Amino acid sequence: GGGDALGDVITFTGTINDANSDSTLQLIAGLGSVDLRGNVGGANRIESLVVASAAQVDLANVSADADIAVTGTNIDLLGTVYLSNAEDVTFTGVVDLDGAGVTVVVTGGADAGDVITFTGIINDAASDTTLQLIGGALGAVDLRGDIGGVEFGCRGLRAGYAQPVTGPPAGP
Repeated sequence: GGGDALGDVITFTGTINDANSDSTLQLIAGLGSVDLRGNVGGANRIESLVVASAAQVDLANVSADADIAVTGTNIDLLGTVYLSNAEDVTFTGVVDLDGAGVTVVVTGGADAGDVITFTGIINDAASDTTLQLIGGALGAVDLRGDIGGVEFGCRGLRAGYAQPVTGPPAGP
């Protein structure tokens, strides 16, 4: 659950663990925001993380056994690890790499059909972050937006996967 009005915030400041790795954390903020300042799946991975809607999403590290699905107008990745042990990792919205001078590693499941997807532009305001995408042996990476918007670049992109990276269509 969560808020529907602009300015409503769902906030977790501590680590979120799942002793049996069998619970899905679903957050719906509507026009509000989701602020996960503590690690999700710190000592024990959660089953899945779903942020169904939010104007703003702030995420520390996330470790899940299954899907990580985050939908927001703007998504700030504050951590360095976003891991799905066996499924998809999807960021739907503009993503900002907000760590300072770090490598952000996004790892999706290794089975056929497991995909790391970014639907929007990926920004790095300080141009000092490396984004590493690991799709696994049969997994894939799908980049639907530009890496680095009009004003921002990313220090580097490294991808480790067996399947091809797909990206936005070529311009006219």
